[in-house]
Amino acid sequence: MLPPSAPAGAIAQGSIFRLSNPSLNAPGVAAEFPLQPELSGIRVEIETDEGVVYESFPLQLFVFQYDFLLPSDVPVGEHSLTFIQDGERTELDRIKVVRASPGLFTTSSYGRPELAGQDLMEPAARGDRITLWATGLGPIDASDALPPPVGDLPTEITVTIGNQEAQILYQGRAPCCAGLDQIDILIPEEAPVGCSVPLWVTTYGSLYSNVATLAIAEPGRACWDAEDELAKPFVDEPTGRALFSRFTEREGEAVQFSYDGRAGFRGTAREGAPTGLLAFRSGYPIPPRGTCTPQLGGSLGRPGFGPSYDGFMGLYEGSPLDAGSQFRLDAPLGRSNLTLPSADEWFLYEEGLRSFTANPRVTLLPGSYRLESEGGPGFPAFTADFDLPPAPLWTNRDALAEFPRTDGLQVEWQGGDPTDDRLVTLNPRFTCEGGPCIIPGQPSAAFLCRAEPGATSLEVPPAFYANQTATTTRLQLVNLPRPVEMQFETDGPETGLVVVRDSESVPFALGVPHLASTPVTLPDGSMVQAELAANPSERQRGLMFRPSLPQNGGMLFLFNQSARWSFWMYNTLIPLDILWLNADREIIFINRDTPTCPGQPCPTYGPNAPSRSVLELAAGEADRRNLQVGDRLDW
Repeated sequence: MLPPSAPAGAIAQGSIFRLSNPSLNAPGVAAEFPLQPELSGIRVEIETDEGVVYESFPLQLFVFQYDFLLPSDVPVGEHSLTFIQDGERTELDRIKVVRASPGLFTTSSYGRPELAGQDLMEPAARGDRITLWATGLGPIDASDALPPPVGDLPTEITVTIGNQEAQILYQGRAPCCAGLDQIDILIPEEAPVGCSVPLWVTTYGSLYSNVATLAIAEPGRACWDAEDELAKPFVDEPTGRALFSRFTEREGEAVQFSYDGRAGFRGTAREGAPTGLLAFRSGYPIPPRGTCTPQLGGSLGRPGFGPSYDGFMGLYEGSPLDAGSQFRLDAPLGRSNLTLPSADEWFLYEEGLRSFTANPRVTLLPGSYRLESEGGPGFPAFTADFDLPPAPLWTNRDALAEFPRTDGLQVEWQGGDPTDDRLVTLNPRFTCEGGPCIIPGQPSAAFLCRAEPGATSLEVPPAFYANQTATTTRLQLVNLPRPVEMQFETDGPETGLVVVRDSESVPFALGVPHLASTPVTLPDGSMVQAELAANPSERQRGLMFRPSLPQNGGMLFLFNQSARWSFWMYNTLIPLDILWLNADREIIFINRDTPTCPGQPCPTYGPNAPSRSVLELAAGEADRRNLQVGDRLDW
């Protein structure tokens, strides 16, 4: 689920919304039509600033979370929300309502990025017709309390699978259920194959849903991540694992190098393809080459390291194995003695790996290495020879210091071993007392992208960062040579591998988060996807500091009363066409090509008549779209 502050976090007319709180514990299900405004003594009211009250419809009440249907006739804008239980009223946070803002349902009610619209017993195949379940396609011209009408809704959407656009066969309400949208699509023949193929919905070209994943395999085959060279040794679950990491963190002119070494030993190794739902383990979200996958985990507690590759190491099953505590690492600068604490002496990472302590300190440089262990009572002696190749040169690193959210993010590099895997990750940073932290309800990591073999660049689609509420992040380029198997002195069931990674991270400013947006219909029937400035702070900031505005974009300012509203262009970086509208949404004044104003004093603009709303467009759009005083707009 997206946080309310995300661009796609507003509630669409006629859609399902959820209230979550540990104190919610009144169960109930709306089992039949017509829906009623009260269920198990629970009601929710939506009140506009004009005092008009709308009743939502409770759909299902579970412990900790209640689902409601927002009526289709609630107007676009920001409104008050009141929760009522057995007559006792509680004022909740205000909500923002837009015309359309699709969100995909996934196999986890918490919006975990996996398995959208999937038959959970087998993966999909190219050319299959599948159904995505969603909410937020827009209002219906009928009572929301009755069974929804069947038919396509007019909202302009595209569905992307991997990097391919899918053909949409139906986009409308599911006839069974209130507020539930059904999107039937054909999986493109060019779609990539994998267990975590990304999928998302784009509305009016610029509003992105949550990103889910879809398992796609060749016909008649199970989806098994172990068929991927990068994933195979991890999904096979070896009993011994070691991970050596070299991090380069840049902050302006300062460069910090750090090292991390871990290992874990646990049995028993998994043999063959896993069974069960989809015949793959969705805990390893490895994207197909040339695509990205959303990440909700990561290592935000370790500042600057970005979403961790540790997740690929898997979640251990079985009892710990005693491999001894002493290891040796022969490196280009000499030998280091490594000590591995026992699980009950040191914090055990979720992936079952514990950190080595090294004497002397390890410095990971390009070159050849050997890891040796004399073993222990539960794990035999082994050696592992591996190389750390020179890292690729990140050629456009400095040009990415600040980046507009509406553009595709291009990461470029040169050199390095072309057979190595290249990953790009983004790690949002939230600031709490004492440093970076995780904030409940906010995504702790955005994406993990994987380059094509031998590629020297990778483009990240805006869907993977458009809904990030953090402005301060770290962008990371990761180089991953192929894992190396441990060599054992004796035969046995044990298996093992060593993974090396080399990563470089830089601060990355995503720019000002966009506001939730809604389509504005123009007299010729075309639409502008306008961000909604519906409260004093949003109206005060407006389009300040924005470096650009797309032709089909804009900002709609909604006021709770008609007055002589004047605007200025202080700190606005782009010229604008500004349109004032009355309470009937008719244009009463247009200020075309309004110039920027980098410093005060700045002139003000506006009509000598009351207005109720204002629409800002890129300069020249009013003429291009032939907008005139007296035209009526709709939203």
